[in-house]
Amino acid sequence: MQVLVGGESEFSGLIYGDKHPGTMRFLQSQIGNAFSSTLTDMGKQMFSNLGSIFEKFNGENALRLAKAARRKVTGFFEQEVIRPLWDIKEIQQATLTMQRWIMAYPEIRELYHDQRCDGYSATYVDMFPGQIGEKHYDYRRVMDGLVQVTDEGESKIVYYYDDPPADDVELSLQDKIDITNTWQMIARHLKHTNDDPTSIFGDTL
Repeated sequence: MQVLVGGESEFSGLIYGDKHPGTMRFLQSQIGNAFSSTLTDMGKQMFSNLGSIFEKFNGENALRLAKAARRKVTGFFEQEVIRPLWDIKEIQQATLTMQRWIMAYPEIRELYHDQRCDGYSATYVDMFPGQIGEKHYDYRRVMDGLVQVTDEGESKIVYYYDDPPADDVELSLQDKIDITNTWQMIARHLKHTNDDPTSIFGDTL
């Protein structure tokens, strides 16, 4: 039995998952605009309280706590969130959200373009066909600002100055770590077995 200890923020994030970034920006703008309108003092006080409540449940700290709570839950229910996948079965049954980032892993994309893996064929849509590694938008989103090791064994940090669409998800540092941990799991798997990490039926490569 698994017991989670937390407050309202953790519970809210666990039940409702991540908010769409467009929705968050809209709600924040509405609260901000209220103060520039011709509200009475009582009305401004009401919106001030509303802003405090919004920040309590949707602020950066609240979202961080909620994400941490969701990462503690395994096998309870699957949500469209970014989290590390630690075994091949989890990777094969990845949600649509995680499929996008798994398919950004260069080794998987090479197999996919060579038609040597399934690539979640029933659900995954490749928005950037032919692009691998730094040429691939999703890869750049993951690796932006992370430490990378060159072929010569040197460490470097690369920043990619893409202009993401307004409705695209903003990856936090923890999201990037969760994705690259999943990539490392896939890399270890590919070294030792011939099972296809991207086949929901457990096919071989």
